[in-house]
This record gives sequence, structure tokens and C-alpha cells, in this order.
Amino acid sequence: MIKSDGRSKPRARSKEEKSKKFKKILEAGRNLFLNNGSRAFKIRKLAKRAGMTEGNIYAYVTNKRDLWYAILLEDYKVFDDKIEHIIDSHEGDFSSLIIKLAEFYLQFYREENERFTMMFLKEPPPPKYIKTKDGKENRFIGEYEKKLNTVRSLINLKKVVKEAADSGELNIKDHEEFTYLLWAYVHGVAYTSPDYIKNTGYPIIKYHQHAIERLRDLLKLYTSKNTS
Repeated sequence: MIKSDGRSKPRARSKEEKSKKFKKILEAGRNLFLNNGSRAFKIRKLAKRAGMTEGNIYAYVTNKRDLWYAILLEDYKVFDDKIEHIIDSHEGDFSSLIIKLAEFYLQFYREENERFTMMFLKEPPPPKYIKTKDGKENRFIGEYEKKLNTVRSLINLKKVVKEAADSGELNIKDHEEFTYLLWAYVHGVAYTSPDYIKNTGYPIIKYHQHAIERLRDLLKLYTSKNTS
């Protein structure tokens, strides 16, 4: 008789298989959302695309809005983890760090465009409402929507800008206002990238490099050595 050593190998494999299935659902779901739009999205189409039954899908998410936020939860984690890695591993002045973060944001747009589009450019499926016993309607908020934090990277950028201001490197009156200025500038560049390609026919990298150079010029205006 073979005695158990106390390890749960079958359970571990089961957990790994569930994780792989969920990842497959997320990838197929992202593709369908982007190609069909959130309103035309159907769970049965997702099940067919993922090679599963609808019951399999509902074992992981409650509805298509829940799936949308499950996808975003993964996408924001990829984005936010990289932002934090750049900040934690940076050596040098704050202006250089801000440029690194802006370069990553635009790189993420180019190399992870499906994730970027889901995160910043598309609207989620409409929420569901549940009637209570007293006749009121409460908006249903799914598990993944509750977990999602969309401002983690913005908060980290705000900390970087505040430290730059506190150290005297950046001469700014309001670090929050300056943070939103930086965020809006880089996001605006990403958002207008398709128009740039359409109107000029030039590679998108050229537009992004030009935008980064203009951002360097902007930061120079606010560095202490360039202000009186």
C-alpha cells in the first residue's frame, strides 16, 4: 500500500488546469469584445470560441460584464506591475523617471494594443439591476468589478511627482495638478496615434518619439535650474 506524503498533487494540477482555462476564456473574451463590441457580445459565442460549454464559462464569470472586468483585472495588473517595476528599479533624477514612465505608456499602447484598448478606449457592457423586495433596483456589482483598481498607476505617478517637487527638482505649485497634466498629455498622444498614422503615413514610433522629446522640453521648464 502506498502511503500519502500529505501533498495534494492532483488538487494542484486541477488548480493549474482551471487557471489555464480561465486564461483561455479571458483571451477569447478580449478578442470577441474588441471585434464585436460589448453590446453584441454573446456568451455562447465565447463558449464556441474557447471550445467550452456555456456552463463552463458561467463557472468562472456570472455574466459578460463580469467577464469584462475579469479581463481588465488581468490587463491592469500587467500594466501596473510594470509601472511599479520601473519606479522601484530606477536610479537617477525624477525627470528621467517620468520620461521612462511616459515611454513605457506609449510602448504599452504599441505592443499591448488590445489590452490598452480594453482598458482605456472601450465602454463596458451595461450594468445589471436587481429588484429588491421593496421594489427598488440595485445595481449588481460582480466579483471582478469590486476588485478592480484603475488608479494604481496614477497614484504611483502622483507619488513620483510629489517627491520630485519635495526634493526641489521640479518647481511646481500643485503636484496633483501637474500629475494630471502629464497623464493627460501622454494619454492624448496615445489616443491620437491612429489619426497621426492616417494623416501622415509615418510610423507610429516617430510620433511617439517626437512626443517624448516635447515632454522633455516641458519638464525642463519646471526644473529648478531653469526657473528663477
